[in-house]
Amino acid sequence: MQSSDVALEQRLRAAALAAPFCHVKPADSAPKIVEVVRHVVEPGRTRALELTLRRFNGGLSDEEAAELAALNAQVTQ
Repeated sequence: MQSSDVALEQRLRAAALAAPFCHVKPADSAPKIVEVVRHVVEPGRTRALELTLRRFNGGLSDEEAAELAALNAQVTQ
């Protein structure tokens, strides 16, 4: 696939056949973004991030919405 002496069509076919052996697929158990951000974002802001993601993915209860508003007010001060 890397030889310039071989026709381009054959090189592309060889590359396509070799790809699964050269490039590993990402694992299905990859960490979720919230798990990754927990280690990077300040601990006080992690809850606000979790609630924000949940708001967009399915909604929040009234208590959670109030908690998110209070956390966002603290962050913007």
